Amino acid sequence: MLLIKNATILDPGSKLNGKKRDILIKNGSIQSIKANIDQAKAEVWNVSGACVSIGWLDIATQVGDPGFEHREDLVSATEAAAKGGYTA
Repeated sequence: MLLIKNATILDPGSKLNGKKRDILIKNGSIQSIKANIDQAKAEVWNVSGACVSIGWLDIATQVGDPGFEHREDLVSATEAAAKGGYTA
């Protein structure tokens, strides 16, 4: 389990937009978002000053496949996108 403490939520479609909340994640899924979560068994990240948002979309991705794989290929582009928070 992972407990993210004091994250500012950025989601204009949510009533939580702009509010600081704790986020409890278990097995890769959000289990709870509350003002204060106390979870002794979780790994805790205090991220005061950081923001969380829904997944990002990059509509301008360009990959070197086929022919320019030395520049970037589908695997390296996918890995970089996932690490950067992009979901599509």
